[in-house]
This record gives sequence, structure tokens and C-alpha cells, in this order.
Amino acid sequence: FITQVKKFLPITQVTIEVANFDIQKIAKEYESLLPYDTMGKMMIVHKPEGDILFYDQSRRGSVDGMRAAFKDLSQINPKGKIVALLGGVSFKKDSKWVKEAHLELANLINNSKIKKLFTTSKFMDYVTNNLKDRSIFVKHSDDLDFLAKTLIDEVEPDDLLFIMGSAYLYLGRVSEKIAKIYKMEN
Repeated sequence: FITQVKKFLPITQVTIEVANFDIQKIAKEYESLLPYDTMGKMMIVHKPEGDILFYDQSRRGSVDGMRAAFKDLSQINPKGKIVALLGGVSFKKDSKWVKEAHLELANLINNSKIKKLFTTSKFMDYVTNNLKDRSIFVKHSDDLDFLAKTLIDEVEPDDLLFIMGSAYLYLGRVSEKIAKIYKMEN
């Protein structure tokens, strides 16, 4: 974290000096931050064959949340592939806004490094029908038990597992099932 902060020091050095911040102390305090569930988590999944990075945004499915999560995702460079489970915005009825939100999600996927895509929830055909590379799409399912098992079977050592969707889709249950199967650490 200190290395990341130092990248911004030229921009913020005056603020830090004027406010008399102790950057070392701030970095130490930040290490112990426990995020809210809706903030997402970055964890390591320990599989017998090797470790997997798990970026859990399973309770963050607003359009702004999606943009932020994909921006974060663009900064992560796993040695392996990115495997994603994505749910759309949680609405029962289709509308112009629902379509636009899902088309934006398709665009975010198109501009990402996702290599394998699983989807869940309604209206995801707006997403899958608008993928530039449709070969990344693996499966759509609303069965959370199936998704948890399939994702764990799909990821390999050095891969990044990315789960994101509205809290109302209960994708947090998929994350919890994965946590129960494998020892994970933040």
C-alpha cells in the first residue's frame, strides 16, 4: 500500500505536508480496514493445486458500482485468466433503462480482460448478445449451488475469479459457498 501511496505523493505532497499527515501511520491503519460487504473484497482462495485471486463484488450491482469494479479489474493483472460470474441489475420488468444498463455492462466486459464469462439473473441476453467475443460466454444459470461448484471447478492456479452483481441477486451466497469449500484469506 505504501508503494501505491508514494505514486500519488507528487500530486498530494503539499496536502500531506500542510495537513501534517503521517503517511506511514495512515498506511498501517489502512491495512486493518475491514470493508463493508458492499465495498467488495480481494481474497486468496487456496486450492490444492495452487492459489487463486478472488475479487468479490457480489453485492455491488449498480451501474456506478459496475463501472468502479471494472476500473479496479483493469488494474489487476493475474498470471492466469479472468473468470467472471456477472449478474445484471435486479429488476423484474424490462425497460429502456434496464436495457441500457445491461448494454453498458456488455461494453465493460468487451473492454475487459475477461476470458470466461458466466451469467445469472434476468435480461442477461442483452449482455451476451452484445459481446464482441462471444466465445468467452460459458453458461447462464440461476442455480447458485451449481454456479459455486462450477466456478471453483473452472478456475485454475493463478487465475482471477471475479463475481459481481446486485445484492438482490444473492451472489454473496455463491461467494460464501466458495469460502466454505476453500480456506480463504483477505
